[in-house]
Amino acid sequence: MHTEKLTTVIPMVFQTRCMCLQIPTKHVPISGLRTNYDYEVTTPYEEIYDLFTDREIYRPGQTVHASVVAYSQDNKTLKSKALAKKSVSLILRDANGEDITSKEVVTDEFGTASADFELPKNLLTGDFGIYANSDISGFVNFKVEEYKRPTFTVDIDEYKEKYAIGDTIKLKGHAKTYSGMPVQGANVLYTVNRRAALWCWYDTENEDLVYEGKAVTDEKGDFEITLPFIFPDEKNSKKTRKRSNWQSARFYSFDVDADVTDPAGETRSASTSLPLGTKPAMLTSDMPDKVLKDSLRQIKFSYLNAAGTAIDGNVRYAIASYKSKTPSFSKYTTVEANKVVDLKPLQSGHYMLQAICEKDTLEQEFVVFSMDDKRHVVETHDWFYISGNEFPSDGKPVYVQFGATDADQHIVYSIFSGDKVIDSGTIDQSNSLTTWKLTYKEEYGDGIVLNLAWVKNGNLYTHNENIGRPMPDRHLNVKWTTFRNLLLPDRRRMDA
Repeated sequence: MHTEKLTTVIPMVFQTRCMCLQIPTKHVPISGLRTNYDYEVTTPYEEIYDLFTDREIYRPGQTVHASVVAYSQDNKTLKSKALAKKSVSLILRDANGEDITSKEVVTDEFGTASADFELPKNLLTGDFGIYANSDISGFVNFKVEEYKRPTFTVDIDEYKEKYAIGDTIKLKGHAKTYSGMPVQGANVLYTVNRRAALWCWYDTENEDLVYEGKAVTDEKGDFEITLPFIFPDEKNSKKTRKRSNWQSARFYSFDVDADVTDPAGETRSASTSLPLGTKPAMLTSDMPDKVLKDSLRQIKFSYLNAAGTAIDGNVRYAIASYKSKTPSFSKYTTVEANKVVDLKPLQSGHYMLQAICEKDTLEQEFVVFSMDDKRHVVETHDWFYISGNEFPSDGKPVYVQFGATDADQHIVYSIFSGDKVIDSGTIDQSNSLTTWKLTYKEEYGDGIVLNLAWVKNGNLYTHNENIGRPMPDRHLNVKWTTFRNLLLPDRRRMDA
């Protein structure tokens, strides 16, 4: 048996993009190992101008109130400072990018300044902008349109009846003026789109149009919307799901959007959403698939209805070893749903979590590991873990662990910072793990890019990770303080 080896990665730099290529060998004639990353060439010192306007849309002839905040930034120390007494040229440009007028302002001690611009009355409407010192320093965009205030509003009633998969329901809508008069004879165009519920983070299906229709408002300004609850055909779906939190449950939101156009041509819109799932409730946990032994201290079971709202319930759960692929659950613990509970420490290993709440059962595999592990706790061709994508500001390291349970694993690695190669080489190991402790160095600049690659049984495994430089702690500690003594009457005066 031969060892499949890759030669050293060769970096090729194109301005602010670095491409890494691997030269094929006789064992891997076509590896497909090609990766690239973008990096930013920063100057040690720069001046930044943030611009703001009082609104996002104006009519021709109105006044635009603009302001600017000017400050400098040291990109080496990441410290900022207000630019006081700084002269700034503010330039107003029209939809064609032509200069209309400009004003010179001087910042105060906080680096702020303001100016007013009168928009011309006879001009081409569209996207306008105010620029600081031409295009480079900063800008803000806004719209100039001949808009009118709305004369009527559209509402869709809340649906309060039961519904299920396959049902078709009718929603009631109303178009009325702000004085309460009905908008009669208005044309209504509406669509019904189905999308995965936002709280179902695991679902990656795209939004689908399931129905579109037309209607006309009656003498009361009312109209009807037809909403069919059509679910996708799971048998023909290209999606695959592992045995995990959600099992076979699916939850969707049916979004209704209605546009109402009155006889004068004014259009107003309204929307509503109705949730629906294959089950009345869903049981999940925040247990990750891969977790460090020292960080596994608590767990939370979420019990949600079809709308993603937490509902009360008691959860019985147990954790068993998964070495034999047939976990045996013995002792169950009962806890409240939607609350964080403490866990007993677990050793490195492969486990199965089982949780039961009413008619819902959750079964989830997870792996507990440690940075001190020398061998894998599960059989795998590709093990990779990184503790973070930013170097901690307190000087602590970022941990990177990688390996496989295969014999004769040949790993090619490279570490880049900008357009420079910090380190590169190879690692040979068998059924083993390599753990790196990376601490920030000045030569890393704005951060590093880590590339790893190996081939086994004709399959290529690659990992590309960015680790950014430490950022200063800008967390604001806010606390309430009361001065009760200032609210009390003067005791000496009371005693007089």
